[in-house]
Amino acid sequence: MVATAIVLSGETFTRISHFADIRLLKFIGPTQFYGIQNNSTIQEIDQFYHMQRDVILQQLQGKQLILGGDGRCDSPGFSAKYCTYTFMDTKTGVIPDFNLVQVSETTSSNKMELIGFQRSLASIEAANLNVGVIVTDRHVQIRRAMTTDHSDKAHQFDVWHMSKSIKKKILAIKPKKLLAEIKPWIPSICNHIWWCSRQTDGNPDKMEETWKSLLFHISNRHSFPGKIITKCGHPPLTEDALRKKKWLNKDSQSYAALEKVLTDKLIIRDISHLDLFCHTGALETYHSMMLKYCPKRLKFKYASMVFRLFFIV
Repeated sequence: MVATAIVLSGETFTRISHFADIRLLKFIGPTQFYGIQNNSTIQEIDQFYHMQRDVILQQLQGKQLILGGDGRCDSPGFSAKYCTYTFMDTKTGVIPDFNLVQVSETTSSNKMELIGFQRSLASIEAANLNVGVIVTDRHVQIRRAMTTDHSDKAHQFDVWHMSKSIKKKILAIKPKKLLAEIKPWIPSICNHIWWCSRQTDGNPDKMEETWKSLLFHISNRHSFPGKIITKCGHPPLTEDALRKKKWLNKDSQSYAALEKVLTDKLIIRDISHLDLFCHTGALETYHSMMLKYCPKRLKFKYASMVFRLFFIV
């Protein structure tokens, strides 16, 4: 029971054994602990995981799924040993599949996430689940795989990742004098991404046009020419609100710098993948919870990593 409790609590034998030594408690030795783990604990957890997965797959049969996918490396840097790729059903929050990739299976750690994505999606398709939409971050290799190998499925980008990326590009604007004029608008720009995605109802053209309308708003122009969107979505602004806003002059250098970022061809291309308002917040929370059981600064053997993932899915 002690050997199993150590694993299920997310602890390690070394740390608990050290605690017992300090308290002068009699405790099991490493040979006995790892023997119990290999001969008993792993088999029980493996059996429970597959029983639970069968139930989940049965629940998801016949439904058109929107799956959020993301990879988590076991290292805070760029020299990860493992990458865990997880798919979560965004409607129910259940995990139909995950895959653990070891760096020795690839030529570099940069390719682990793609391999995990491909293996996990293949496992889901083998279970005859109907996947309609896949939501990921803007991973270049996965984007290419979706275009070439999974063109029958809609590919959406996570709104939070997109918002974070655009904010990072805005903060990189130089010189700092221009950035100082733009900074007050950053929260509004990030909120606008979410609002656009929520309002467009699966219409990528409307998504793009709504996104570009931001450039009119920040320069105090609230009606503008457009095929779908011709005015801002907010009610008329009061004189007090108009006076307090730090509007950007459309002929200023700061406006031109911001326009260059917001209308960048890569941003415009990717913004159309937000039209279904999908995000992977629950999956990010799950990955945060994994830190308790699979800390990034501790190394585990492959089998230990797999069964630690089994009992937290």
